[in-house]
Amino acid sequence: MSPRTAACQQRLATWRALVLLAVMLPALALAQVSVDMVSSGDPGDSGNGESPTLQIGPKRSISDDGRYAIYVSLATNLVDGVVDHNGASDVFLFDRVLGSTQLVSHSADSLLTAATRESRPGAISGDGRWVAYSSFATDLVSGVSDDNDKADAFLYDRIDGATVLVSHAAASATTSANDFSYPIALSADGRWLLYYSQASNLVPGVTDTNSDIDMFLYDRMSGNSTLVSHTANSALVAAGCSHQNADLSADGRWVAFTTTSASIVPNVIDSNNASDSFLFDRDTGTNRLVTHSANSPTTTGNFGGRAVDLSPDGRWVLYGSSSTNLVAGQAEGNTSNDVFIYDRDRGESTLVSRSAGSSTLTGNKRSDAISISSDGRWSLYYTQANNVMAGATGTGFENAYLFDRNTGLATLVSFSGAPTHTVGIGLDKRLSLSSDGRFVLWNTNGSVVGGITHQSSGDNVYLFDRQSDSNALISSSASIPMSTGSAESLPIGISADGGAILFFSDARDLVSGIADSNGSKDVFLRDRVSGSTQLVSRVADSRRTTANDRPEAKDLSADGRFVLINSWATNVVAGQIDSPYISNDVFLHDTVNDQNLLISRSTAGASITANGQSDAIALSADGRWALFATVATDIVSGVIDNNNGAADLYLYDRSSAQSTLISHAADSPLAAANRGATGRAMSADGRWLLYDSEATDVIPGMSDTLNSSDVFLVDRVSGARTLVSHLAGSPLTTADGDSVAIDMSADGRFVLYRSDATHIIPGQVGSGAFLYDRDTGLTVLASRIAGSLLTGMGDLGVVLLSADGQTVVYSSRSVDASSGISDTNGDNDVFRFDARTGTVTIVSRSAVVPNSTANNQSEPKAISADGKRVLYESYATDLISGISVSGGVYVYDHASGQTLPISHAPGSPTAPANGYSRPSDISADGNRVLFYTRATDLLPGISDNNGANDVYVRELDSGNLMLISRTATSATTTGSLESNVGWFSADGNTALFMSYAADLDASITDGNQNEDLYLATLPREAAMFADGFE
Repeated sequence: MSPRTAACQQRLATWRALVLLAVMLPALALAQVSVDMVSSGDPGDSGNGESPTLQIGPKRSISDDGRYAIYVSLATNLVDGVVDHNGASDVFLFDRVLGSTQLVSHSADSLLTAATRESRPGAISGDGRWVAYSSFATDLVSGVSDDNDKADAFLYDRIDGATVLVSHAAASATTSANDFSYPIALSADGRWLLYYSQASNLVPGVTDTNSDIDMFLYDRMSGNSTLVSHTANSALVAAGCSHQNADLSADGRWVAFTTTSASIVPNVIDSNNASDSFLFDRDTGTNRLVTHSANSPTTTGNFGGRAVDLSPDGRWVLYGSSSTNLVAGQAEGNTSNDVFIYDRDRGESTLVSRSAGSSTLTGNKRSDAISISSDGRWSLYYTQANNVMAGATGTGFENAYLFDRNTGLATLVSFSGAPTHTVGIGLDKRLSLSSDGRFVLWNTNGSVVGGITHQSSGDNVYLFDRQSDSNALISSSASIPMSTGSAESLPIGISADGGAILFFSDARDLVSGIADSNGSKDVFLRDRVSGSTQLVSRVADSRRTTANDRPEAKDLSADGRFVLINSWATNVVAGQIDSPYISNDVFLHDTVNDQNLLISRSTAGASITANGQSDAIALSADGRWALFATVATDIVSGVIDNNNGAADLYLYDRSSAQSTLISHAADSPLAAANRGATGRAMSADGRWLLYDSEATDVIPGMSDTLNSSDVFLVDRVSGARTLVSHLAGSPLTTADGDSVAIDMSADGRFVLYRSDATHIIPGQVGSGAFLYDRDTGLTVLASRIAGSLLTGMGDLGVVLLSADGQTVVYSSRSVDASSGISDTNGDNDVFRFDARTGTVTIVSRSAVVPNSTANNQSEPKAISADGKRVLYESYATDLISGISVSGGVYVYDHASGQTLPISHAPGSPTAPANGYSRPSDISADGNRVLFYTRATDLLPGISDNNGANDVYVRELDSGNLMLISRTATSATTTGSLESNVGWFSADGNTALFMSYAADLDASITDGNQNEDLYLATLPREAAMFADGFE
């Protein structure tokens, strides 16, 4: 079942209402409900404060795929609604695909309140989910005790917006350590965080007398830290680590770091009395000496060394050293620092900054290491030497070179526009290397590319492509062709694939239409393939435009944060490409971060829609899992379409941003079953998935000779599949008629379906609605005639299941559903089946004629989670004594047997309203009812601007009533146009509804002149006013 009420899935399948999303922010009082548009356009101007990013390492500022970038800024207007009174820098996360920004360093109390003191970014995980940062603030984590008055290390989760304290005292996860801590690097999955600290109480039992910093490795799963820089004799004795330079392998196993301590490795002969580099193995808890002499693995080089970079697999360490005995036969050409690469597998070093033509002679001037490619083949460094590449000439300044370990040759990166590419031009030292070693990001104030006009004397950013041996200007003007930006630009980092380039600049003309609000540095992101540049540190948009077509709302997370939608719109996400043609696509909207995410995406890109129509089905309670169907064939790489273009079922994981084929054949997870699938429901935790299909190859050994529709239940965790609609006594033989899934309980145990089959239960007579118990494997007939457990009642209308799976509500024309009841209307009546007792009760019964149905048609709309309250509509005039008006909204309370009127006028529950009303939803606890009505007299003082439907919420226990679809300026004035159907989140504190009105949110520009969807965060029940007034 979806995390809404059990009724919602059935109702949405029936209504199929097309809407366009907007969001209503939390209300403190009736007159203060505000509205915020979801599908907005991109904001433009720069933030109102400087965004410097010098302190982030180039490998740690951007995710591997280039989608996410972290930066620091003094601006206070980068995220809409943020409250920032700290007067200091904050950490932000930019999503290139969505074009949106998140405040990372927010207080524990609010995602939109900046922490009390300065924060600085440290690193982002390869998958872009986790951000490590440091902060002096004391309000980032609830309940933290912080007495050190220094920076601490924190870890932020992009998915749920939560932060944990990394550098906590060993005895308490909410007590800061006794000295400063700063993060350095994260593993690719964000589990392992490398940081340095001068604290002495981070690990239980540690002895720390070195009065120096040490290296630590934090495990997000356990919440504990491990001392990396420990002595060889004890994992609990800190050795000290006088240098902050360190790196972490992608899997978090290996740490390269530098220290002056000689006690890290046993029996080391320290011949330099200076710093040396070591490699820590998390699995064994031991260290090995990296900068050792060529003659002995336990003797240091004769001068100091410093680790700079580590390959993702932890095999290759790039470092610098002035030692002259690290490589066998090494000949010194400069008496200064040189660059080496260490191979962990072979335990030996290779000279990188070598003289051309020699593997052992160092270059004739100083060289410094920068970065290494993922396979350890390419090493980036800069040097003043002019003899590391044959034919190259320098300028007397440093130049960048790319060394190929396979050939032993160096390639000049920082060359001038000369045809030979051998003249070095000089550069600053902010360099980055793509993971494959193809691209180098660098900067210089020299003339690199011919024909370029330089608008300033400052540096510009360039990208070197090793394959084409060429440089391209990155910080180019958007207004002047073949020109640099108007002021200096400096690089920050490059994505692993080289597709995204992050840099900052004082220039004002890098993006068209930007107004510079701060007169200082801003952060930009360049797409290498398209050549387009985005302003990252931009002001939050204060006015949004709706998407260019109507989306369809399908589901809502339990807390109302995430909304699952369909839409034909082509501008829901930034850079959206509808390929090969425009069709319905699936999106997820995050109301907290005001972001849209494309779910039915092609493997070609996060903003490229799949190549066929898609349809959203259900969302897990936490908003992580989204179930959808599609005819597209490019959702997952390698999928084989065996059903001739019919729809297949996929499950999207928001955490990994990956989809999985659910409706696959038994023999292959990448082969679609031989017939299409129709998804119906998902359990609250996203584990159990319900669908029906005519496929005959879903389960090994399945016997299906009718080619009819069957119901299947899938376990996401184990991958197991169950044939729910099977023949009695044979779990692998399909039933003898069409079966269609309806819903399942929140825990995935009970499955409700309807079937034409007559042999599902032994002794069964007729068809109907069936309730399957996954735990016992038993099935009961829910729609049965009175006095018989085995005789089905046909002619069913709407069928609903409660969240606990114990109550089935349905409508039927049958006259023999409930014992002793006479049917006086010849139309649908509402019945309630209790699985615990096996009894059927009539819901829509007459209050005037004993033991009789009401005098006109009734249809169920929703049911409370425990099944005790049923929301329905009816044309009957005798459901409640004293009410004689047709067309109203009612709730049946099973505990009392009472029928409660919802859409009545003030003063009396039997006072008829002056317009027709229709139900939408009931909250999970059964206390709140969402409905829409043409009545204008439900609340005193209401000003009706539209003469059409408006949306209200009724609180049953108190009788309170609240107008939801009101203007942004008045709690008692309806929107200018019609508002109608909607539903609640599982907690009942959020309500979605549709509206044509454009005046519910003062910040909205209506871009479609059609229906929009609004999300209202309701006041707590105690804050609601009876009849809308105090």
